[in-house]
Amino acid sequence: MTLNEELGQISHVFSDKTGTLTCNVMDFRKASINGVSYGLGITEIGKASWKLQGKEIPRDILEGEEKAKAASVPHVSFYDPDFDDHKAKGDLKAPEFFRILSLCHDAIPERIDGKIKLSASNPDDEA
Repeated sequence: MTLNEELGQISHVFSDKTGTLTCNVMDFRKASINGVSYGLGITEIGKASWKLQGKEIPRDILEGEEKAKAASVPHVSFYDPDFDDHKAKGDLKAPEFFRILSLCHDAIPERIDGKIKLSASNPDDEA
């Protein structure tokens, strides 16, 4: 069967472009700052993935999720003791990371020719 024939077999297409099914809500849970991943815990999708693979979720992940929930505020469910330790020592580029995040959600820092360049999905965001 060709691709066109296969496409002709589709009877329903579900789309959530407007966010009516998913609510378009984003929560801050994890961050990669200067090549280090921060944020413990797991989402419901992550739990389902472990379950589908027939694996038991490690205790430290579940404990991290509980601590993140306990310290959460609207749209932020973040917990990682390493983040606090690095921040206290001053060896974390968190202020720069959060400044970029607050200014442009689509900014991606990339190292090009030894310099940090911020890339974005469109020229307006890059500016």
